[in-house]
Amino acid sequence: MVRKTAPNFLKSVILSGKRFGYYYIGESNMSKHKAEKLIHPELREFLSANAGQRITFDRKTQPDIEVDTVEFFEPADLKLSKFTIDTCEYYLNYGESGDDPELEYNIEGIDLIRDCNDYDPEGILIYFPEFHEFGFWDCDHLIIKMFQNIDWPIIESNLCRYINAQWYPQLVDHYLLRPWADERCKKIKPKPSY
Repeated sequence: MVRKTAPNFLKSVILSGKRFGYYYIGESNMSKHKAEKLIHPELREFLSANAGQRITFDRKTQPDIEVDTVEFFEPADLKLSKFTIDTCEYYLNYGESGDDPELEYNIEGIDLIRDCNDYDPEGILIYFPEFHEFGFWDCDHLIIKMFQNIDWPIIESNLCRYINAQWYPQLVDHYLLRPWADERCKKIKPKPSY
């Protein structure tokens, strides 16, 4: 996970300890208002009720956490963004390259966390409207993991665990999104990663 050192729109990619390049987290052409309409009513209610508040988790009762303080976006501030995944990372870290080890896919999602302690909040907890699932984006490794069949009330009941799933994925049910093998991604066209 990238520490809060670079601007939100520009991140450094490190592979095998060396700077690999930069990538841009792009905002979709979709309006903010449409993004707000894509989320479930329970999530909208939660975001409205917690607007402008910081939620803090107790490290004594939840020792397996990296992020202990979060602030969520208000519903009106939600945006549909594109999160890049790189098949090279799948090859290096998971032993599979998909259809080509030098491609990238842009997956649309709605980032839910506005701010948090110690880390850049982008990708920590995302709603992916195309899949009707929540998950997270690992911006260091350019992968997405999804929480299959997990709706908002389940996440809300164990919020700390899902917010910290990027660092402790073994604590939640998840799967690695593989666009080249997932029928739901057939409209998403990969492009060469340079």
